[in-house]
Amino acid sequence: MSTGDHDGAIADFAREAELDPKSKYRLADAYCERGMTRMRAKSYEAAIGDLKSSIEVGTAADACQCQPYDPLLGLYTDQRRFDDAWAVVRNARAAGKSVAPELVDALSKASGRDR
Repeated sequence: MSTGDHDGAIADFAREAELDPKSKYRLADAYCERGMTRMRAKSYEAAIGDLKSSIEVGTAADACQCQPYDPLLGLYTDQRRFDDAWAVVRNARAAGKSVAPELVDALSKASGRDR
């Protein structure tokens, strides 16, 4: 992953997670990092897919260096996909993960609702 080969890292970490489920955080982190790279490249739908995959892989610990909830919330808000954005907020809170309050405030203002 440090060389920028996100596809290779994801394939390797997926195999590792099959052998050692405790290492899932590495797979989640690889998806998140690739999503962030795609987001910077303005490949938004691909970024959304990776960030969602990172969340779906999930981990019990916070070993993941990349946090997918905030960028996913921002992408959905920017795209005016408010139902999806609010779902990210609910899912993050249900998982005990934090989301940036300023992003929730921006979503509330843009969507005209509080949930």
